Amino acid sequence: MDGEVLGRLVGRIYDTVNGRDGWSGALAAVAAAAGGRSAAIYTFDAKGRFAGWTETFGLDDSIRRPYADYYCAIDEWNRRASAVVVPPGATRAL
Repeated sequence: MDGEVLGRLVGRIYDTVNGRDGWSGALAAVAAAAGGRSAAIYTFDAKGRFAGWTETFGLDDSIRRPYADYYCAIDEWNRRASAVVVPPGATRAL
């Protein structure tokens, strides 16, 4: 991905965060730039060990529900997130 495409994606996300655009449009742009058909903003509660889909593009309930009900408990990235203590308001790469 070249810098111009990345810059447009970042701008689209900033516009969304600032309330000027919807997340579905921003996620559609991310999916297209990556050559994909879907994209998601996904959260994982490490303490409660459950997943949540904040926003999605191109993913229907037939995919989201089984993941949240079963696969999130065995997802390697969720396992790593559960092992890391991050203070409130902080971020950390896994």
